[in-house]
Amino acid sequence: MAGRRQGFEAREHEPANYRLRSDVTISSATNPQTGTKQYYVKSGETGEVFELGEEEYFFCVRLDGRVSFAEFRHAFEAHFGARLTFEKFVGFADDLVRMRVLEPSAGDAFAKAASALIEDILDPEDTDPRATPFRRTLFDPSRLFDALAAIAPLGRALEFSVLPLLVAAIAIFAHNTGAAIGDFREIARDLTIFVIIPVAAIAINLIVRLIQGATAHRAGAEVRGLGVIFVFGVLPRFYLDENAIRALDDRTQRRIYSASLKTRLFIGSVTMILWAALRPTGGWPAEFMSLLSHLAFVSFAWAAIPLLKNDGYTWMTLVLGQPQLRERSLAFLSMRLRGKKPPSEMAALDQTLALLYGLATLLFLAGVVVALFIFISVKLEGALGGPGVVIAFGFLALSLAWYLTSLRAAERVRRAVRENMRESVQKGAAAGGAAVIQLAQPAKAPPRAQPTAPLKPTKKKLWLRFVWSGLALAFLIVLLLPYRYKPGGEFEVLPNWRHQVNARIEGEIAEIFVKEGQWVEKGQPLVRLNNWLLERQLAESKAELDRSRAVLAGLLDGATREEIAFAESQVASAASRLGFKKTELDRSELLLKEGITTLRAVEAKRSEYGAALADLQVAKANLAVVKAKATEADLDAARAQVRKFENEVAFRQEDIERLNIVAPSSGAVVTANVDLRAGAFLKTGDLVAEIEDTRTARIVINLAEADLQYVKVGDRVQAKPWGYSGQLLYGKVADIAPSADESKAGRHVRVVTELPNDDNKLRPQMSGYAKVEGEMMQVWRAYLLFFIRFVQVEVWSWFP
Repeated sequence: MAGRRQGFEAREHEPANYRLRSDVTISSATNPQTGTKQYYVKSGETGEVFELGEEEYFFCVRLDGRVSFAEFRHAFEAHFGARLTFEKFVGFADDLVRMRVLEPSAGDAFAKAASALIEDILDPEDTDPRATPFRRTLFDPSRLFDALAAIAPLGRALEFSVLPLLVAAIAIFAHNTGAAIGDFREIARDLTIFVIIPVAAIAINLIVRLIQGATAHRAGAEVRGLGVIFVFGVLPRFYLDENAIRALDDRTQRRIYSASLKTRLFIGSVTMILWAALRPTGGWPAEFMSLLSHLAFVSFAWAAIPLLKNDGYTWMTLVLGQPQLRERSLAFLSMRLRGKKPPSEMAALDQTLALLYGLATLLFLAGVVVALFIFISVKLEGALGGPGVVIAFGFLALSLAWYLTSLRAAERVRRAVRENMRESVQKGAAAGGAAVIQLAQPAKAPPRAQPTAPLKPTKKKLWLRFVWSGLALAFLIVLLLPYRYKPGGEFEVLPNWRHQVNARIEGEIAEIFVKEGQWVEKGQPLVRLNNWLLERQLAESKAELDRSRAVLAGLLDGATREEIAFAESQVASAASRLGFKKTELDRSELLLKEGITTLRAVEAKRSEYGAALADLQVAKANLAVVKAKATEADLDAARAQVRKFENEVAFRQEDIERLNIVAPSSGAVVTANVDLRAGAFLKTGDLVAEIEDTRTARIVINLAEADLQYVKVGDRVQAKPWGYSGQLLYGKVADIAPSADESKAGRHVRVVTELPNDDNKLRPQMSGYAKVEGEMMQVWRAYLLFFIRFVQVEVWSWFP
C-alpha cells in the first residue's frame, strides 16, 4: 500500500498471528563478568536450548496471539529506539517459528472477528488500538515535530513566560472587564459565531497538538500519527498518536501533557494583551484577538476539567498513579447501582471517592449537553425562528446517533476481546497450559534505553549557525533604520459640494431633460412640471386686477351727465310716488272717521307712505353723491386694491415659472433613475435631483485617537479605494475634526483630505483605506508602537 510508511495498512490493527509455544520454557541469568542479562529458551519438542538476544526475548514475551502489530511496534520502538516495519516484524517472527519458539495462530477465531471488525469500522491508517469510526489519521508528523523540537531554547523561554503573561492578562481583564466581555458579546451577536468559533477553536487545538508533539519528540517519544477525530460525528478536533508517549516515564508524560495546558494559557494571555494593545486602534484585529483570548481560556478550562478525558485528566491520573480512574469509578458506580457488593480489598474511603467521582462525571456531562443544547436552540430560534428550533433538535439527534454508534463499536471490540480471553483460557487448561499462560504473559518492561549524548556539531551546522547569526544581525540593523510612521484607517468618499434641487411648487412631472451621471451647467433645465389649478388661479387674479383698475379710473374721472340725469330722474320718481302715497293715506284716515274702513288698513297706508319718503331721501343722497367728486380715502382704497391684485398676479406668474426647474449650479446629477420619474406628482419640498461637483473629492479618514498625535494639517495622504485597488492616490490633510467619535471599533477622529478627481474615479460613498505620512521614527518603534502605548497607558493605570 502506498502511504507514509511501507507496510502500513489495516492488517497492522489485526492481532498478530504469532504466540509462544506451550512447550517452551524461558529463563534468564545475569553474567557475573559483564553484569548484563542473558536470555535462554528451551524447546519442549527437541530439548534444544537457545540463547536469545534482547529483541528475541521481547518478541517471546510480548506476542500472545492477541496483540496487534500496531501495539507491538509502538512498544518495540519505545523500548529499543529503532524503527520496526511490518516486513521486518514478519521476518523476525518467522525465524522464531523455525526455531520452534513461536507458533502461528492463524486459526484463532478472535483474529478473524477482529480483522473483519477493523475492515468495517476503522481507519486503516490509525495505529491507535483505541480507534473509532470517527478517527482519521492525516499524516506522519515526525519530521515536523523534529523541526519544532530543534527550537527547544525558544520553547523553554516561552514556557517560563507563561506565568508572567498570565498575570498580565488577569490584570488587563480585571481593569477592562466590561470592555472585554462587551467586545466578545458584540462578536457573538452575529449568526456567523457558529462558523467563527469552531474555526478559531480548531486553530487553537492544532497549535496545542503541534506544541505537545514537539515536546514529546524532545523527550524521546516519536509520535507517528497526527489525525482528526470528529466530535458528535461533525466537529473536528486534532489528536496525536500517544502510544509512544505512554512508553515514557510518568514524570516525562506529565511534562508533555502539561505543555498542552500551558500552550492554551500562553495563547489566551498573549491574545488578551494584544487585544488591550490593539483596541484603541479599533478594527477587526482587536475583535479577533478578543475572540481568540476567550476561546483559549475556555479551552484551557475545558481541558483542565478532571471529569473529562482531556489532557488535564491524564495529567491528574499520572500524578495520582491511577491511569484508569474514570473507567474504574464509572464501573464501581454501575456495580453499586446494580446492588452488587464492593470488593473486600477496596477501602471505604476509596469507595466513597469512586462513587463521588463517577457521579460527578455523569452529572457534569449531562449538564454540558443540556446547556449546549439550550444555547444552540436559543441562538438559532432568535435568528431563524421556528426552523432554528428544528435545526437544534436535528443537531441533538445527530449527536445522539454519534454517541450510540461509538458506543456500539466499542462494545463490539470489548465483546470480541472477552470471547478471545475465554477461548485462550479454555485452550490453555485443556493442554495443561498453566505454564503456557504464565509464559505468554508480558514480562515487566526492561529499563528504557537512555538517550545517547548529542553528536558534536558538524561543519554544516556551524555554517548554518553563521548564516543564522548574520540574518539576526541584519534583522537588528533593519530594526534600527529610520522609518516614517503611517497611521491609517478606513475612509469614505464624500462630495466636496452637494446641492439638493427640491420642488418649490407642487405639480406633475411633464418632462425630464437629464439623467443620472449627466453633467449640467448652471441654469440648465432639469424638469418641467404641470399645474392646471395654478394656471386658472393666475387667470382669475388677472381679471380681478382689471376690475380694480377700472374702479380706480372711475373715481379719478368723476360722474358723467348721463349718471347725473339718471340720479335726478330717480329723485323725481321718488317724489311722485311720495305724493301718491300721501293722498291714499289722507283718504284712509277720512274713511276711518266715518267707520267705513279699519284701523289696520290705515296703518298699512301709513307704512307705505314712510317707505316712499325714505326712497325719496335715498334718491336725493345718491344725486348728491353723483354730483360730488371722489375723496382721497376712496382713491387710496381703490389704489390699494389694484396693488393687491398686481402682486397676486406677479406671485402666480412666478409660480408658473417655478414649474420649470433648472440647475442652481454646475455639477453632475447623482440621483438614481431620475429619468424614470415622468408622471410622478411632486409636493412642495420634494427632492427632484441632487447635483454634486465631483471635480474635487473629499475623503474622510476614520483615524484612531491614539494616532492623532502623529498627524497634522498639511501631511501627505496615501489612499487606495477598493474600486481601484491597483492605484495609489495622493492628497493632503485639509482638516482635523475637533472632537472624537465613538464607534463599534473604538474612538476615532475624522481627518478630512481633499483629492483631485478630474477623471471622476472617486464616486460618493466609495470606501477604501488611507494612510497619513506622519513622524519619522525607528522601525522597531513604528511596529511596536501599539504595545508601547499599552505599557504607557494601560500598565501605568494599574498602579495607584
